[in-house]
Amino acid sequence: MRAVSSSSTPSPTHTALPHRPVDTVMLFLDLVYVFAVAGISGLLRDNGALGLLHGAVVLAVIYWLWCITSIQASMRDVTTNHNRLVVLALALVTLAVAITVPHAFGTHALAFALACWAARGVLLIGMVGTAWRVFTPDLVGVVLTGPLLVAGALLGGNAQLGLWGAAALLELVSPSLQRRRMRAVSYDAENVVERFGLLVIVALGETVVGIGEPLSEAEAIDWRQAVAVIAAFALVGGLWWSYFHHSSGLVLRLLETAGTPFDVVREVLVYGHLVLIGGIIAVAAGFHSVLEEPDAPMGWKMAVLLCLGVAAFLAVFLHVRARVFSKLYRSRLAGMLAAALLAPLAATTLPGWAALAAAAGIALVVSAWETLSPTSAGLPAPEDFR
Repeated sequence: MRAVSSSSTPSPTHTALPHRPVDTVMLFLDLVYVFAVAGISGLLRDNGALGLLHGAVVLAVIYWLWCITSIQASMRDVTTNHNRLVVLALALVTLAVAITVPHAFGTHALAFALACWAARGVLLIGMVGTAWRVFTPDLVGVVLTGPLLVAGALLGGNAQLGLWGAAALLELVSPSLQRRRMRAVSYDAENVVERFGLLVIVALGETVVGIGEPLSEAEAIDWRQAVAVIAAFALVGGLWWSYFHHSSGLVLRLLETAGTPFDVVREVLVYGHLVLIGGIIAVAAGFHSVLEEPDAPMGWKMAVLLCLGVAAFLAVFLHVRARVFSKLYRSRLAGMLAAALLAPLAATTLPGWAALAAAAGIALVVSAWETLSPTSAGLPAPEDFR
C-alpha cells in the first residue's frame, strides 16, 4: 500500500494507542449535533445562492468543532469524572451554537460567534491543556478563529461572510500547516474511525427526519408524495450502504496500516468526511423541496443540492482509492457521473418525485454493483493493503 502522505520525509515510528470503546457521553454530545445539522440544512434552502455560502461556512465552523472534540476524546479515557464533565459542558455550549444556526447570519450572529469561541475554549482548557504545543490547530480556534467570528458578527453583511469564511478556512488548513509537528501523533484507530462513522449516522439520521417532517402534518398524502418518501428513504439507505457496508472498513485498514497515521486522519477523516457530511446535508435540503412540491421540477438550486450532494458523497472514496492505491473505483465514478448528469433534468424537466426516484436508483445501483461484483466495481482487495 502506498501511504497517504504529502512529504517525502521519513515517517516516525508509531505505537497505536490502546483501544477504548466510544463512551456514551460522546453519543450524548452527538445528539446536539443532530440539531445543528437540521439548522444547516435550513440555511442551504434559504436566501438563494447566498444561502449556499452561509450553509457552507457554518458547516465548516461547526464540523471543525466536532472534529477536534472527537479526536481529543479518542486519545484519552473519557469515562473519568473530569472528562465526562468537560464533554457535558461542551454539549451545553454546542447546544447554544445549534440554537443560533438558523439566524447565524442575522439576529443571532454574535451569539453564534461567542458560543463557538466558548466551545473551543472549553476544549482547550478542559482536555488539551499543556498538549497545545502539539495540537496547535486546537489553539488556533481560541486565538484566531474566535476573534474573527466575533469581529464578523459585529460588522455584519459581506464583512461577516468574509471574516467567517476566513476563520473556517484557517481552521481547516491548520492541520496541513502544522503537519511536521503533528505527524508523530498516535491514534486509537478503531475509536476515531467509529467516531467519524457516528457523525455520518447523525447526518443520515437528520436526513431521515427530514423525509417525514414536510408531510407530518398533512391531512392527506397522494401517490406522488408517497413515491417521493419511498425514494428519499431508498436514497438515504443507499448512501448508508455505500459507506458502512463497503467504505468504513477501508478507512480503518488505511489508518491501521499507514506509516503516518496523521495523514490518513487529516485527508480521509477530517477533509474527506467534511465532503461526505456536506453531501448528505445537501441531499436532505434537496429532497425537502421535493416532498413539499413533488409535481414540479426542482429548479436549479435544489437540483444541484440533491444531485451534486450524491456525487460528492460518492467522490470521496473514488478519490481515496485513486490517491492511495492508484486504482479506479469504477462504481463510484459511474455513480458520480450519473448524478451530475441528472442535475439539469431534475432542474428543468423531471417532476420532483421522478428526479428523487432517479437519484435513489443511482445510489442503489452503485451499492448493488459493489455488493454483487466487487472486483468489477473496483472495491479494494486485501492485497491492496500489503
